[in-house]
Amino acid sequence: MMNPFLLPPRSVISFSGGRTSGLMLRRVLDAFGGTLPEDRRVIFCNTGKEREETLEFIDRCSRWWDVPITWLEYRREHDRHWFTEVDFERASRNGQPFIEAILARNYLPNPVARFCTVELKMMTLNRYMHDAIGWGMYTNAVGLRTDEARRVAKAIGRVNTDQYIELFVGGKKRKIKSGRPTGETVAFPLFTAGVTLDDVTTFWERNDFDLELTSDQGNCDLCFLKGAAKIIKIIREKPELANWWINVEELIDKGDKGVFRSDRPGYRELQMIATDKQDGPGWLWADKGNDGSCGEIDECRCTD
Repeated sequence: MMNPFLLPPRSVISFSGGRTSGLMLRRVLDAFGGTLPEDRRVIFCNTGKEREETLEFIDRCSRWWDVPITWLEYRREHDRHWFTEVDFERASRNGQPFIEAILARNYLPNPVARFCTVELKMMTLNRYMHDAIGWGMYTNAVGLRTDEARRVAKAIGRVNTDQYIELFVGGKKRKIKSGRPTGETVAFPLFTAGVTLDDVTTFWERNDFDLELTSDQGNCDLCFLKGAAKIIKIIREKPELANWWINVEELIDKGDKGVFRSDRPGYRELQMIATDKQDGPGWLWADKGNDGSCGEIDECRCTD
């Protein structure tokens, strides 16, 4: 069987900044003798809400492994969705790409309409590949493991789907086709190679450096896809992380469209619960997602 890490020409390694995609990058580098050919690129799309530890880990991988990594961020320019190229020093730490995407729609993403993943990750990469690199068609290597078969199946299903989802854009309901970005073919080399979470853990335990985060902290600091109990735990560790999410929910005051989750308390209440200023309902602690992932909903493009 052909080595799945020998990616074809015009391939992108989507690096989320997590351990799984970090191992994928290392295995691809090894397959090519330590140096990527010119027509294989490593790309990280920064939302502005990644943990500082994540950004440091990406920078460390680039320096220790001597591999160039392109850092991209979403931008709203001249009334169009666009991108800009940054680096470790210039990368947003204040959620700028995220808030620009939110203001462009004037409502918040939620578990059903996760335009944060689509816009900040998938489409930002796609626009860069088409408009900056000039690749009309390319392969995108995504870090999903063999023990994440359900996520892989969902991702493959999105490739050949003619289904539509309904979104509210500018106060009007629109139907948006659900599928992958134009010209993108997705590959899962870790899945194909039979790599599991245990393999990922073992690799980083033996490596000279590691991501300085636990698995439930995740990359996006207080992502609304995390379970409420996990969010409260993180807020207790770093209460200041809640402020951005609180401010955005209060900025976009549109009922259910002004909260990230309508099925649980907002971020101000979660912060109050975390700081023991308010009791939380019993169901709040019954998190799903105890499988080593960062969230209770497993379709975020972060992959870790």
